[in-house]
Amino acid sequence: MDDWEKELTGVVRQGPDGEARYEETRRKYPPMTHPVVRKHPETGRKLVYVNALFTTRLTGISTQLGDSLRNMLTDLARTPEYQVRFRWEPNSLVIWDNRSTQHYAVGDYHPHYRLMHRVTLKGDRPA
Repeated sequence: MDDWEKELTGVVRQGPDGEARYEETRRKYPPMTHPVVRKHPETGRKLVYVNALFTTRLTGISTQLGDSLRNMLTDLARTPEYQVRFRWEPNSLVIWDNRSTQHYAVGDYHPHYRLMHRVTLKGDRPA
């Protein structure tokens, strides 16, 4: 990992987006940082750990550069070449690794019903 990758972290927002509830949650659970570039604990491959909803800013660089880099990284998730579109069929099951994948549900299943069960496993500390 390059030196700049080790130093760059992202401040992660936790809690609901409603302002009053957000402030209350922020007092209980202050913002934390995660490495922006981390190694996958199973494969050892580098991965980007930035999310448009939860990563509020990047530290270790200027605010202007941090905002530009955060926007560029989150825009990559919107690029079709970096996406998987799954065509649902009855009894389909999809599993992904949240350590290296962002999930974005597209509301294109109307008039059908969407049922999702989420399982979150206790993971490692990002490094």
